[in-house]
Amino acid sequence: MELPALAGEPTRLRVTADLTIRAVAQRVFDFEAGAFVLEPADLELLAGVPLLNAAAVVRDARGELHRFFADPVVVGDREEELVIVLGGATGGATGGATGGATALAYPLQLVSLELVFSLPNGLAATSATAALGEVAAGTDPAGDWQPADLEAAGTWRLGWAVYGARAETVPSELVDGLSMRLDDRGPFGTLQGIDRYRRGTTLSFTPASVAEATEEPLAVIATEAFLERTATQTGDSLSLTLFGRQQPLVVAGSVRSFPTTGPDTAVLVADLPTLNLLRFGATHATSAPDEWWLTVEPAQTDAVVDELGAAPFSSVAIASWLGRARSLGTDPVALGIIGALALGVVAAGLFAVIGMVVSAAVSARERVTEFALLRALGLSSGQLSGWLSLENSMLALVSLLAGTALGLSIGWVALPFVTVTQEATVPFPPVTVSPPWGGILLLEAIGVVTLAVTVVLLSRLLRRLGIGSTLRMGED
Repeated sequence: MELPALAGEPTRLRVTADLTIRAVAQRVFDFEAGAFVLEPADLELLAGVPLLNAAAVVRDARGELHRFFADPVVVGDREEELVIVLGGATGGATGGATGGATALAYPLQLVSLELVFSLPNGLAATSATAALGEVAAGTDPAGDWQPADLEAAGTWRLGWAVYGARAETVPSELVDGLSMRLDDRGPFGTLQGIDRYRRGTTLSFTPASVAEATEEPLAVIATEAFLERTATQTGDSLSLTLFGRQQPLVVAGSVRSFPTTGPDTAVLVADLPTLNLLRFGATHATSAPDEWWLTVEPAQTDAVVDELGAAPFSSVAIASWLGRARSLGTDPVALGIIGALALGVVAAGLFAVIGMVVSAAVSARERVTEFALLRALGLSSGQLSGWLSLENSMLALVSLLAGTALGLSIGWVALPFVTVTQEATVPFPPVTVSPPWGGILLLEAIGVVTLAVTVVLLSRLLRRLGIGSTLRMGED
């Protein structure tokens, strides 16, 4: 798509335009007909009234479209020059500057030029000619102006919009190059006066290639959920109603999910510059991005958030990964769940240690006679301690390995399904289970040390028992 380029880094556009009004009519109420009719009026009613304004829609290096307006001028008997300041206040599709200063990314391309006619309310021009002349770009009103090559865009299409309605293409029989003839015939023949919202008639000049862009397939990236629900695959073509028109699409690739959306959400992703041109070609409207993603050094996150939350920025909401982490870290629901699970871990570990100690003690108590007999047969105290250590260490090893494997399995299977957000929804990105190996190893070390201490104590107690008395007790 060829668009006229604006040389350098211009801050102004100079547009020459000609509006010649040959006949004007006044809207009066006909009591006999019971309706408003137009009656011829004097051209002097337009004297001294700023009837003509101009606007330019430019595309910057980021692919964003911006609309800028000039100040309205009084129409004379010659071509009028209107200077449009670029990078100042931006406006909507129908006129009226709004918003704050706009930072442009150079170089710039000219997407559309608009002539805005604002006749007084109740008046209408029934015979007139409107023409667009030269367009030049510059930085200093008193300096050199660089002409824009309007012919580089090829054919230009004229659009006609009244009171902010969608622009309609002007019939070719009323168009001569970059001029239009009004002759009071049909919907394109009369310049209407402004309405109560001070909206008038807009004549737009747009390269035909912009409007024809809607006929070219738009390359999109689809999520797997979209492909599944629409039974499509990568490379397939489909059609979608976009900005009130049927837009052909082609699926260029697929992803499992897209940031800020869950894996079950059907999403199509398109590049913003192309989408902006499609929007403008269909509606003649410009729309600034309403969300920006910034890459910030971790140490500068808080400073950037504070800066964006203060003047001159008017941020609706600011979200950062650090702020999100703090929010989740102070969430009472999450903290309550973590606290309950932590108490459960401590209780489970305590009961496990007590169980191992009791099991070892009971086992040794039940086999006191056996140990006495072995000692009578020549088993030394060191061999007895080794026996107990080997016996209980095998039990501890199997218990620790099996318990750790079972705990990890339950965590990986259950945690992703029981974790919810404050809104009781499944979080996205999904939960990633990260085992706290430090805590696990600490608990296992406590168990091993406790068991070792128990074995040492049991060995000492068994050595103090008399072999003869123990064997006679066993006989009884």
